[in-house]
Amino acid sequence: MKDINASIRDIWFILKSKKWTILLTMIIIGGLAYSLSRYVIPPTYEASTQILVVPKQSGSETLDSTQIQSSQGLVNTYRIIMKSPIILNEVRQNVTNAPEKLEDQIVIESEENSQVITIRATSESAILATTIANELGRVFSNEVPKLMNIDNTQILSPAFTPTEPVEPNIPRNTALGVLIGFILSSGVILVRQLFNKQIRSEREAEEVLGIPVIASIPLFERPHVKNEKREPKQQQPLKEGDPYVPKTQRKLS
Repeated sequence: MKDINASIRDIWFILKSKKWTILLTMIIIGGLAYSLSRYVIPPTYEASTQILVVPKQSGSETLDSTQIQSSQGLVNTYRIIMKSPIILNEVRQNVTNAPEKLEDQIVIESEENSQVITIRATSESAILATTIANELGRVFSNEVPKLMNIDNTQILSPAFTPTEPVEPNIPRNTALGVLIGFILSSGVILVRQLFNKQIRSEREAEEVLGIPVIASIPLFERPHVKNEKREPKQQQPLKEGDPYVPKTQRKLS
């Protein structure tokens, strides 16, 4: 347990010593994620409509559990029919500028043991997404009686034009960018520290060598010494009357 605590403490001190590098990396990657989400990635809008599956009643007849279970059992079948070519081809013909791969922009959902089917349509245009969702619900409700010989669907709530895009999520992407910056910078720092074989403290020397440290030599800066070149002293010329002194016996002054 002591070794684990020491390792965690070492990691903490390593990261703390490089805090400015980590912070700068987080800001750069977070800012990059924000810029891409804000100015590069095109916005995507989502519109949804709901269809209720319920058996038709005649007169004062009330619904029993068998009829409700029968309607719930038809929900999965209806979800498959909604994305069938016979439905999507008609929607594609009725909607201007509808994409060729319409099925890729439609999601059909339903809660467990529920009689409500939710149709979600996505597009780079808010109006187009709303039109696709409403048209799919209308075409499906009109075609079900012909295909199943039963009229038990009705539109519960139409799709409204969204005002805000669902993607990209700028706050989420920015937060992910900051988190990735922290993980990336911390990982690089710890890996470099792991492969660095230099001994930086007395405790590391004791752990590596397995012997206690008796003494240590402090580091000091060596003073800068200028190499000054001495210019040779010029000899004075001999004057008339001066005694001659051999060169080997002359005194340097």
